[in-house]
Amino acid sequence: MYGNKTWLLEIFLCFFLVVCDNSSTFAVQKLRITNINKEAKGLLKERKRL
Repeated sequence: MYGNKTWLLEIFLCFFLVVCDNSSTFAVQKLRITNINKEAKGLLKERKRL
């Protein structure tokens, strides 16, 4: 498909949003997603380095 896996990450994040929608506010979700994105980008950079 695409060279990178960002599309897969986006699908996961959308799913994550739907699942967490019942238990937390949008602001908290936004914060969590930002943190997950940062971690994922960090992992991708680490992988490229190896």
